[in-house]
Amino acid sequence: MKLAIGRCDVTPLEPVFQGGYVQRKKEYESVHDNITSTVFVLNINDEKIVWISSDVSGATHEMIDLVLNRLNERGLKLDKSHLVYGSTHTHSGPSVKGKVPYEYMYGEKEKENVIRMCELTADCVYDTYNQEGVEVHARFSDVIIDGLYSNRNDKNKLSDKHEYMIAFFDNSENIVGIYHLMSHHCTVLGPQNMELSSDLFGALRNRLEAHFNCPVLMAQGNAGDMGNKQYRDGNDFAALDRLADNLFAQIKNKYRWQDINMDGFEHKSVNYHASYHLDYSNYKEKYEEFTRRLETATNVDEIKLLTGWQSTAKVRMNMPPQDVEVDMPAEIITMNELEIVLVPGELGSILGLRIKEASKAKLCFVWAYVNGSDLGYMIEKEAFQTESQESQVTNYPAGVCDEYVEEIIRSL
Repeated sequence: MKLAIGRCDVTPLEPVFQGGYVQRKKEYESVHDNITSTVFVLNINDEKIVWISSDVSGATHEMIDLVLNRLNERGLKLDKSHLVYGSTHTHSGPSVKGKVPYEYMYGEKEKENVIRMCELTADCVYDTYNQEGVEVHARFSDVIIDGLYSNRNDKNKLSDKHEYMIAFFDNSENIVGIYHLMSHHCTVLGPQNMELSSDLFGALRNRLEAHFNCPVLMAQGNAGDMGNKQYRDGNDFAALDRLADNLFAQIKNKYRWQDINMDGFEHKSVNYHASYHLDYSNYKEKYEEFTRRLETATNVDEIKLLTGWQSTAKVRMNMPPQDVEVDMPAEIITMNELEIVLVPGELGSILGLRIKEASKAKLCFVWAYVNGSDLGYMIEKEAFQTESQESQVTNYPAGVCDEYVEEIIRSL
C-alpha cells in the first residue's frame, strides 16, 4: 500500500456568508484561520482511492460534481466509488449550500467561491493522485474521550466517545500521515462569531500535526447529536482553545498503536427506499410557541436552538401534508480488516453505535457528512420522545432512520 498526501488553501478571496447558523445575517468580517482541503490518495494493489476533507459544513453533490468535472477536464476520470469527499462540519466556514431556511446565505458570491474552492481542491487531488506515493503500513488507535463531550441533549444518554486514528508508517517506522475520526460536532464557536474558522477540528488538527509531525486528515463520525455544550464555559476562541487542548491531552496520553491490515478494497452501495407521511398542521402552533419563548430566553444556547427551530417552523407551517418517497443511500468500504460505513448526512450517535456493534470487522466506524451530506439529521425513534434540536428539524418521522440503519447492517 502506498500513500500520497496533498493540502490546499481554499480560503475565500473576499467575505462571504458562513454556513451553519441561521442567526447570521451578514458576511464574515475577518479570517481567524485559513480554510483548507486535505487529500489522501491510497494506492492499494494499483487501485487508487481518494479521500478529501474540506473545512466546510458539508460536502454537497454540487461540490462533488465540480471536483469530478474538473478532474475529467484534466484527463483524470475518477470513479465515484473511489472517492470519499467529506467535511469537518465547521459552522464558521464559508457557506456551500442554500436550502431553506438558509437560502439567503448562498448568493452569487458564495456560488463563485464554491466553484473556486472545488477547482483548487480538484487540482490538489490531481497533483496528489499523480505522485508516486510512499510505501506504508497501517496501525490504528481507539481512544475513549472522557468528560469533554457527549450526546448534546442529555449528557447521561448513551453516546459515541470513540476517537480513532489510523497512522500510516513508512518502512523506517516514521508516520507519513494520520486519518483522524471523532463523532463530535465541530462547533464550539457560536453564531456571534463573525470570523472565518475551521473551528474545533482545525484547532485539534494543528495540535496533532505539531505532535506527530505529519499531515492529518480530519473526518466526522456519527455526530448528529453530539456536542460539548454541557462541558464548556463559553462559545468563543478561548473556549475553543481550552477544549482543543483538553482533547489533545487525552489523545496524547491514551493512544496505543495496533496493527491493522488494509491491503484490499471493496466498495458496496446501499439504498433504503423510505415511504412516509408528513403532516405540518402543528407547525403554526410551534412557531408561535418558539416566538414566545424567544422573548424571555436569556441563555445563549437556548436562544440559538429556539431561533433555528423558529426558522424551521416558519417554513413548514405553510406546507401542505404530503406523502414522501425518498431514497436514502449509504456506502460500505471494506479494506481487509477495516470497514468504513459512509453516510451522507448527520447520523445520531446511537444509530452509529448499532452499525459498529453489528460489524464483524476488526475495526469499523461511520464516516458521515460525506458524498452529498444531504440526508440531514437522522435519529433513533426513542429520541423523538423529548424536545431536541434533531427532533425539531429532522425531515423524518420516528422509526424511518432506524429502518435505514437496519438496511445498512444487513449489507455489512
